[in-house]
Amino acid sequence: IFDQEMEYAKAGGINYFAYLWYDGEMSAARKMHPTSKYKDDVKMCIILDGNGIGKTVARTEILSYLNSSFYFKVLDGRPLMYYYINTNNKNANLAAAQNEIKYYRAKCEELGIPAPFAVIMNVSGPEATKIYGDAVSRYSISGTSSQTFNDYITGVQNGWSSFNTNSTTQYVPYLSFGWHTGPRFKNQVSWMKVEENS
Repeated sequence: IFDQEMEYAKAGGINYFAYLWYDGEMSAARKMHPTSKYKDDVKMCIILDGNGIGKTVARTEILSYLNSSFYFKVLDGRPLMYYYINTNNKNANLAAAQNEIKYYRAKCEELGIPAPFAVIMNVSGPEATKIYGDAVSRYSISGTSSQTFNDYITGVQNGWSSFNTNSTTQYVPYLSFGWHTGPRFKNQVSWMKVEENS
């Protein structure tokens, strides 16, 4: 099933999957990726947040990937790494991400590979630059049931325009096909409260 998903992704022109680093059951797809026969056709990279930042088990796994053929690289071989910043505790999250960026830079130097290209999610350009981020992006864009799909997508596009007008920081554009959290409203998760109209 995983290889079939990889074939679909390849046929659709997808270059890589970015996996939010989880331990436990939610790590299944990430752990299957290196075993797929299509792993070099559709590569992978990591999104780090509080689940993985500073954890030895995450660092050990990620370091084993960074120099591999299936890890997605940009700009002459720099491993792509995303950092998800939870804005509810922004300063602490920025400080933790900064420490992690320093850690991976030092480890890549030891491995003889270029420093990772760090994309910081959910913050401004100056905030990302301050913690040694190379670029910014977003993790997701929420919506409500009162919005039309057209209004939602227009909001996403306005976000691109606003960023391009107001920042000199490099930018990874985010795309969305909508926001539907009905399944999470019916089956609440521990890390967020989902409202019925979301």
